[in-house]
Amino acid sequence: MERKLIACGTQFPPLSANYPWLVAQNLDGSRYQTFYTIPDQLYHYNCRIPELLGRLIRGHSHGWVILSKKNTWSLWNPVTSKIINLPPLSLNDSESVGQCCLSSPPDDPTSVLLLTITGERAFVFCQLGYKLDRLVWTRRPYNRQLTRINGRYDGILQCPTSYNGKVYALCNKGESIIQVDIIVNDSQPAVQLSRVGKCPSHTVTTHFPISIPLLKGSDTELFYIRVAFKEVTSLCGVTRKTLGNVCLFKRNTARMMWEEMVSLKGAVFFVDLSGDCSIYYSRVFASELEGYIHIRDEIGKMMYSYDMEDKTISVSSIAYSPSHVSLWECRL
Repeated sequence: MERKLIACGTQFPPLSANYPWLVAQNLDGSRYQTFYTIPDQLYHYNCRIPELLGRLIRGHSHGWVILSKKNTWSLWNPVTSKIINLPPLSLNDSESVGQCCLSSPPDDPTSVLLLTITGERAFVFCQLGYKLDRLVWTRRPYNRQLTRINGRYDGILQCPTSYNGKVYALCNKGESIIQVDIIVNDSQPAVQLSRVGKCPSHTVTTHFPISIPLLKGSDTELFYIRVAFKEVTSLCGVTRKTLGNVCLFKRNTARMMWEEMVSLKGAVFFVDLSGDCSIYYSRVFASELEGYIHIRDEIGKMMYSYDMEDKTISVSSIAYSPSHVSLWECRL
């Protein structure tokens, strides 16, 4: 069926927080963004949201959207229209930002925007509790601490996320979880790492050697996801990866242990593997939408929808160019 384009001007489309939306835009100068949903890709809404022009959506946290444009970063609250422009970020030519995490709302005096550097054992972060004219980026290596915790020099932290006011990250390809604290002593910020424990055991890697570990937190919940792929060779001899299985665990804070989830009633996940592995998690109220983990593949062209109850996988195509599609976590 032909897509129906609806013009919204500078207003948001009729967004619903019951399911994830995707926003497509040309970062090289287009004046428009196109919003559409996973359940219904028939209706597309063309908008002109000035704050998004030329900027990449890097994540959502505590009601704020994390945006980047080359070496500039900003935080934007679409409800209040407030925007916080951070100072330019200086990196070496060979470096790039991997993933990001906002520890708490920016008005919290302990709030930090934390960035990982691809392939490097170091964090770059900005403490947001200061006045805007005092905001600075700080770079701190964590290689010595991590080596001491792991007992070997081969680990790197990934997938940072905030949970219950703290920042956590995965280590050793998803084998263990590390708590990341930003400590200020005599106005000199430092990174302090502590080992929380092992990640939950799973059989995914036994049957599907290709797997990706992910960590997602909220104010009250912490989830561990393992997305596994299998290689399929066509009759033409072309080998490609396709989704094989998904494991989902939730941290039981009272018992200090992981519990495997067999159902996802009342909630939905969206995992974007094509960029920086951003993860969306939301409670939903529409029964036909709940219970799924939607996964955008690494190439960015396919969407896998994994039903947690019956363990079935449905596949759909992405409507727009992979490099121009970002996740929109609606809180309007």
